[in-house]
Amino acid sequence: MTWRPNSAGPGGAASDQHPGYDAAPPRRARFTTPAYLTAREERWRHRLAGLLEAAGDDPLERILAYVHGYARIPETDVGGGFRGCALVNAAAELAGDDDPSLAVVRGSLATVRRGLEQILLDAAVEETEAKRLAGHVLIVLEGAVAVGGIYRDEQRALDALDLVRDVVAPALRPAGG
Repeated sequence: MTWRPNSAGPGGAASDQHPGYDAAPPRRARFTTPAYLTAREERWRHRLAGLLEAAGDDPLERILAYVHGYARIPETDVGGGFRGCALVNAAAELAGDDDPSLAVVRGSLATVRRGLEQILLDAAVEETEAKRLAGHVLIVLEGAVAVGGIYRDEQRALDALDLVRDVVAPALRPAGG
């Protein structure tokens, strides 16, 4: 509910349960719509594509590009500062497990995981290990961005670089190397 002078007055529908509050949807409701989240996802994918291109063919650098992508403040969000991941922030506001917006968030996470997994598979990491490592990297990314968002500090998200490097690099070393 949003605080507004209640136009219904005494005995009005909104004032019966919450005097002084209007039943208008909260401002954050627009940030949890499937259309908004899909647009954010498209921006993220575009930004990630540029980072992956800059990383070249090195699999570790390509994995680390995801960390940079998660921690980077989009230019269009100037003034807002680092606030974590818009999709995960929206998911926290959604009540229903079958909410269409939650499907967008879950789809985004699945896409990130598949992208990480594919990089590892292309680097000749065994499939079971690639799936395991991709899952671990996803957890590190999401956790780092959540902590960074709480502190409004992208450096907290970038701190994941060392951890991801430590987790992934051993799997990318040639056997006996």
